[in-house]
Amino acid sequence: MKNAQGLIKISFIGVLLLSSMALATEIKDEDLEEATGLSDVLTEPSFATNPDSDLGRARTRAYILIDATQTSGSDDDQVHFPNLQLSFSGDYKVQNDSYVLVDVLGNYDAKQREGSQFLNQVGFRSRVSETVQYFLGKERNRRSPGLIVSPSDFIYSNTNLPGQREDRRGVWLGRVSYQVITGSVDVLVLPVQRETSEGLPQSDQNNTEWTVRGMYQFKGFDLSLMIGRYLGVDHAGASVQTLLANKYKVYLELGTQDEVIIYNNTKKTQPSQTLVGFGYEGSEDFSLRLEYFHNGQGLDSEEFNQMMRLRSLLPSQFAGSALAVSPFVRQKYLISSLSFPELKKKYNVTVSGIKCLEDDSVLGLTRLEYIADDKVLVGLSYTQVQGGTGSQFQYRSFDSQTTLDFKYSF
Repeated sequence: MKNAQGLIKISFIGVLLLSSMALATEIKDEDLEEATGLSDVLTEPSFATNPDSDLGRARTRAYILIDATQTSGSDDDQVHFPNLQLSFSGDYKVQNDSYVLVDVLGNYDAKQREGSQFLNQVGFRSRVSETVQYFLGKERNRRSPGLIVSPSDFIYSNTNLPGQREDRRGVWLGRVSYQVITGSVDVLVLPVQRETSEGLPQSDQNNTEWTVRGMYQFKGFDLSLMIGRYLGVDHAGASVQTLLANKYKVYLELGTQDEVIIYNNTKKTQPSQTLVGFGYEGSEDFSLRLEYFHNGQGLDSEEFNQMMRLRSLLPSQFAGSALAVSPFVRQKYLISSLSFPELKKKYNVTVSGIKCLEDDSVLGLTRLEYIADDKVLVGLSYTQVQGGTGSQFQYRSFDSQTTLDFKYSF
């Protein structure tokens, strides 16, 4: 009954949002045929030129998002409304080949009744020559082929499932890049290992770390290699990908590091990760991604059973830990995503999931978006988490979550 009431409330809020949208935009059918989407699915942000800027050469993107969220299978099944998000991104050309970047995010959480802000990216980039450029500041520059996990890229290793909100959180660094048609080499200096909750560097840092990343194109293959030290650990990663018949994307990623803490200060030495992926990109109507992920940093069957026994005895030890909420606690997973962009130029549909092959754990996400015009988008997301006794999701915080949101871009 409580869940039904919650869904009724969300539906009622949705009617109000749709009504407000219709009154505000007065959209005609022929206008909808020319509409474009503003999907949050793992794409680089699109910018609008702002001719009235003092700099005169600015590209900016901003949006305000409001949502109502209800969970089931938790201690609090109420509808929380309004959750708010305000985003601003800017790319300012200060002189020839020199730009200042900024990307900030503000949130209000209705459940916690508190606001927060976060600096995703900020910095200055410029060129020394046609082949050499540099960047100073905080940047997100993910190039690996993995859908949400990237063993080859230990700096930007994870991102969100398609259908969730775009992850633009960067890393504080200095970067010098040498780029030619056939490839590139990046040298990264990483002076910041710890950030504040706002995304700014903490005052106490251990030392300056480094990374070298190389990419090379050879007869239809893209090769990459990445080595360095990050967050106090030595890492190495490599990937290869190719496109077959201009339709089928096939890729392999490998990664390893000195050691990783798995639980209770237990360490695993030189764990490796492997990702094998396949994508179909030969149609404008849909795209498909399938991946097998072997997580050597995760727990094998014996380690997992030991952790679960310890967790039942000392539950407070795991409260709030990353291990308690990670979808990759164990070692063998299937990852999938099916997307239908701009159906009839009005809808985006995405279905994504993570399946553990060592128990019955499943995490699934379905997202439907209605494209009102080039500024207004209404979305409905449904997340389902399941897993019985002894599974990695046995101690999940909720069974399902429904979110209705309204986004206005400007």
